[in-house]
Amino acid sequence: MHFSTMPTSRPVDPPCFQVDGRFLTSPDGSRVILRGVNEMFVWGDRTGNALEEISRTGANCIRLVWTLAEGTAQELDALLERCAGLGMLPIAEFHDATGKWEELDAVVSGWLRPDYLAVTKKHQGRLVLNIGNEVGEEVTDSDFAAAYSDALRRLRQAGIRCPLMIDAAFWGQDYGLLSRTGSALVHSDPLKNVLLSVHMWWPAKNSGGSLESAAQRVMDALADAQSKGLPLVVGEFGAAFTEAGEVLDPDRIAWQTILEECHGREIGWLAWSWGGVPNQPQKDLDMTRDGRFETLYGWGREVALDHPFSIARTASPIEWLRNR
Repeated sequence: MHFSTMPTSRPVDPPCFQVDGRFLTSPDGSRVILRGVNEMFVWGDRTGNALEEISRTGANCIRLVWTLAEGTAQELDALLERCAGLGMLPIAEFHDATGKWEELDAVVSGWLRPDYLAVTKKHQGRLVLNIGNEVGEEVTDSDFAAAYSDALRRLRQAGIRCPLMIDAAFWGQDYGLLSRTGSALVHSDPLKNVLLSVHMWWPAKNSGGSLESAAQRVMDALADAQSKGLPLVVGEFGAAFTEAGEVLDPDRIAWQTILEECHGREIGWLAWSWGGVPNQPQKDLDMTRDGRFETLYGWGREVALDHPFSIARTASPIEWLRNR
């Protein structure tokens, strides 16, 4: 007698966002140009009270500052759920290794911890995983490429399929490092699903001495990324970079140039930071006075609403997320 067997069913992996060339695409194949903000949720708003306020700008993404030392996987799980429900693509990052190259392995291991791995896999169909914030100070090309290639391998072997974002070293600011190693890093990922992030804390005082030279530095970097086809995102920037909170002319950043150049070249960006959790002592970096949409002010209001290339005027909704 012949017995037929039924195929054994297994869970189907959800479709993920995917990097195609230098562009991020949603699972339906639509191009996604990121427009959003950063917020330091782990240090004062772990339940995400600011998320609805941020969504009122039209932002299509948000970068969630998180730490292994202070947050929990359960709290991050709830934040990710709330983000996606508002139609914003969450970009989750661990801040523990900021400026500390020797701590890269620790944050990778953090993502592989059973509790965080379970949360990542649960949400990876609507998630970008930023491996670590601004890991390292001065790092050689060979060390950067080798260590992040190994990080990509470990994360993929664990079954993480979503886009993986890599910050530049030197507190996120070393674009030259990304320019030289970025293509090799992308191709070292078995899924070729990598985003590169530069943090443009490039004030006049560190960029030739004038706001004009700082603007040229921005233009040169973004033109280089476009010409090389790098999947670049400006992961952080503000209007100034001060030592103690008082903004002087040499502290100013060419943020208007960042908006204009990113718009023309279809490069994503996220401003730092919303301000529900205030920056200390650099209060000038807060986009709002208290985290509410109604208190957007100064450069933050310009970036969110009023500038011709603001979030409100250039962000396109991620329809795939909104329709889930």
